[in-house]
Amino acid sequence: MVADYFQALFQEDGSCDVSLALRGSFPVLNATQNLFINGEFSCDEIKQALFDMAPFKAPGPDGFHAKLYQRMWLVVGDSLCKFVMHFFETGCLPPDIKDTLLVLIPKEVLHSMGKKSTSKGFMAVKIDLEKAYDRLSWDFIQDTLMEVGLSEAWVRNIMSRVTSSWVSIAWHGQLMDWFHQSQGVRQGDAISPYLFVLCVERLGHLINKAVSVGDWKAIKLATYGPALSLLFFADDMVLFAKAIVDQMKIILNCLECICASSGQRVSFQKSTMFVSKNVDRGLALELSRMFGIPLTDNLGQGTPSIHGHQTVWIYKSHCGCSKYLSLAGRITLAKTVLMAIPMYVMQTALLPKELCLHIEKENATNESSFFGKGRVGLIHEKKSLWAQVVSSKYMKRGVCVSKFEVKQRSSNLWRGLVSANPILNQGMKKLVRNGKQTLFWLDIWLGESPLIDLCVQEIGLVDMYRTVESYWPGSDG
Repeated sequence: MVADYFQALFQEDGSCDVSLALRGSFPVLNATQNLFINGEFSCDEIKQALFDMAPFKAPGPDGFHAKLYQRMWLVVGDSLCKFVMHFFETGCLPPDIKDTLLVLIPKEVLHSMGKKSTSKGFMAVKIDLEKAYDRLSWDFIQDTLMEVGLSEAWVRNIMSRVTSSWVSIAWHGQLMDWFHQSQGVRQGDAISPYLFVLCVERLGHLINKAVSVGDWKAIKLATYGPALSLLFFADDMVLFAKAIVDQMKIILNCLECICASSGQRVSFQKSTMFVSKNVDRGLALELSRMFGIPLTDNLGQGTPSIHGHQTVWIYKSHCGCSKYLSLAGRITLAKTVLMAIPMYVMQTALLPKELCLHIEKENATNESSFFGKGRVGLIHEKKSLWAQVVSSKYMKRGVCVSKFEVKQRSSNLWRGLVSANPILNQGMKKLVRNGKQTLFWLDIWLGESPLIDLCVQEIGLVDMYRTVESYWPGSDG
C-alpha cells in the first residue's frame, strides 16, 4: 500500500500540456554569460563544490556521506574529477548513481491590509503546492531550461541528472522494490531548488503579464511604492489582489494554467486566504468558496503574521506544542530550536522585554542587533523589494536615516527598525560630499561624536544649524 502510493506519486499521468506555458519572459543571456556558463570545469571548481556540501546530509543508497569524499580527497580526488568531467562531456551517468531512498519520518504587507479603511479591499491568498518537488513534470523542466536559454549540452546534462531515476522506500528498516519515476526532482539534490524556482518563476511571468495589461489589480503599500502581486517562499507563495470576484477568477486562471503545464497541484487543505478589514464578510466568504480554501486571520505558522500589540502571551501560546513531546523530545527541542525561534521572530517584531528576559537576558541586545542589521539593509540594499516597500511607506526623501521616527500607525517592523537608532548611530558618520546636507556642529562627520560636544564655549542657535559648506571658503576649493 505504501509503495503503491509513492509509485503513483512519481508517475506522470500524461495530463501536462507544456504548450500552455507563457513564453519569452525570461531575461536573455548575453554572450559573456553564455561563455561563462559553457566554459569547461576545473578540478578546483569540482573540489570547491564538494566542500561546499553539508558533510552529513542524507546519504545515497551506498550509505556514504559527502564527508567521506571531503575527508579522503587526496585519495579519491583525481577519480572524482575525471568522473564529473566525463559527465559534463557526455551527459551520461551510471544508472545506480541516480537512485533515491525515501525515508518516512510577508508581514509588512498584511499590516497595511489590516489598517486599510478605504473602499478598496484586498486579499492575500497563501498557496501551498502539494508535493511540489515530486509532481514537477520533466517535460516542463526541460522546456523551462530551453526558455532560459541554456545550451543543448547544459539541458542534456541537467535532464540526464533529473531523469532515469529509480526510487525505493525504506519502511521499518527494510527496502521495498525499486521502481522507476517519470516526474519530480530529488529532495536533497543541490540542483533541485534551482530547477524548482526556475519552473515556478513562470507563474510569476503569467501574473506579471496580467498586472501589466491591467487585469490583475496588485496592492500598493504607499502611493509611490512598488505594486505587490506575489511573493515566493520555496514551495509556498502568497498572491495579492483586489478583493473582488473578477480578480479571484484571474487568480484561478493563472494557477490552472501553470498547474496544467507543469504538473503542480494546489493543496486546498493547507492553503488559506486573508482579507483586509474593509472587505465585506459576505464577499470574503464568496471568494473563499470560489477558491475552495478557508479564510484566516493569520497567514503565519507559529509566529503571528500580523503582530499588532505585542504581549508575552501571544508568543508563549505558539510554543504549546512541546506539551505533546516526551521528556527526551523536550530536551532536544530546547537545545536545538529554543534559541532559533526568538531569532526568527526578532527580525520582524519588537518583542516585549519581559519575554526576552524570560528566554535569556541577552536576547534584548540580540534583537536590537537584528533591527540594526535591517537598518543597514535599508541603506545599502535600496533596490531589494523589502527595502523599496518599507522606504516608500515610511521614509521621506532627504531625511537622514538616524532621524527615522515612529508614526501612530507604524507596523511593529518599523518600530523595531527605529528602536535600533542608538546602536546604528554609534557606528555612523555623515558623508560630507559638498557639505550642503551636513550640519557642522550637530552631525557626526569628523571623529566619533558631534563637534558640539567638544566646544568650550556656547554656540548660538543660528550657528548651531550651519552646514559644513557654509564654513568652507569657496576660494579654497
